[in-house]
Amino acid sequence: MSNLESQLHVRVPARLKAEIESAAKASGRSMNAEIVYRLETGIPDDLPVLNFLREELSELEFQIEGLKQERAEQSAQAKDYEKIGGDLVASAILRMEIRATTARLIEAESRLRRIKRVLGE
Repeated sequence: MSNLESQLHVRVPARLKAEIESAAKASGRSMNAEIVYRLETGIPDDLPVLNFLREELSELEFQIEGLKQERAEQSAQAKDYEKIGGDLVASAILRMEIRATTARLIEAESRLRRIKRVLGE
């Protein structure tokens, strides 16, 4: 160790130590080099954006499940209605609702794919 370097003893949670070990192995650095690298690069400026995208991803996954369930219920209702020979106008309205739900589902799935691509998932 040169006089330009000094030692620092730090206690970290086991989870964080394992994360640093894993990152060091993946980057081909020693644990010390990985820690120094992380300290020098600091917290990325885009961390708030990444946190927002992760929250949005969770919300979209929840929304997609709800839309799938809504569409399944609408389809079942339409089939039941057709079995009893329901009103043509009401049947057309049900089919329009199914198409609208399907369009919302497709849009949500598309947004989810884009967010996953940005997050590298």
